[in-house]
Amino acid sequence: MKNKDFLNFLLLTSCLLLLIGCGHPLSKTEIKLASIKAYEIEGQEAFVANNIPVANSRFKTALRLYASIDCLEGVIRSYNNLAAVALSKADYINARKYLYQAQKIEENFYYPQGVAITLNLLASCLLEQGILDKAIDLELKAIKISKKHNLNGPLAAAYNNLGEIYLKKDKVAEAEKSFKKAASINKKKKYWSNLAINYYNLGLIYLKKRDLEQAKLFLKKALEYDQKALCPKGIGADLEMLAKVAMKEGHLNNAIFYLRRALGVYKGIGDKEKIIKIEERLKEITSYKEN
Repeated sequence: MKNKDFLNFLLLTSCLLLLIGCGHPLSKTEIKLASIKAYEIEGQEAFVANNIPVANSRFKTALRLYASIDCLEGVIRSYNNLAAVALSKADYINARKYLYQAQKIEENFYYPQGVAITLNLLASCLLEQGILDKAIDLELKAIKISKKHNLNGPLAAAYNNLGEIYLKKDKVAEAEKSFKKAASINKKKKYWSNLAINYYNLGLIYLKKRDLEQAKLFLKKALEYDQKALCPKGIGADLEMLAKVAMKEGHLNNAIFYLRRALGVYKGIGDKEKIIKIEERLKEITSYKEN
């Protein structure tokens, strides 16, 4: 057993023993669900760490095991997780396929959280494909469901996604309002990685407004919370954008500093595409400085 596998097993076992020690007699179903949940958690950790093949594998295993005990909530979550992985690879065909499977179950099974997340993911898919008005309709539905059932996570995600759609439509004021609503929820609930996304998007808003000081402020907040959440992809993106602001300010040394840090992050997670991009950018800036 690999070290991380052993640690996950130890954590799961400790949780089970704690429940037993507290006088909670565990049924076979509870033990089975806990063991399946471990695959789901491993998939989420791998996804955040940009280890897409492992995330995909764990989510598929979770899907198979949830289906084997007819746990429909778990099946829906697994389809949504697999759709998120497909979206991260711009694989819209498979993303839509997984979301369609989730929706087929949701038509006959009451799971509001699953419905709200499915709608958010569908809207994200449409956003990336440029189908903006339909994406807005889906997010408004997700917001309505999330408010009705007090679902803070999906509600914040819907507001953030809605802001991204408005930004794409060049509706800056509406976008800013949506991002701030999302940030308020995420900060209150301590959803640090999601809060970092909100602050990053607010940084983009102020960059668009040419307010470099405010842009820098929000991007530094994004970096702070991505670091708190240990989210490498987010950290790398924040550092890249801070480098862009530094370039606009004419602070080339600061830009190089941020880009070198971003390069270290991307090397750490093995993102070859980003490594090439950052190395090329560093060469351009260094060459510019020397001339």
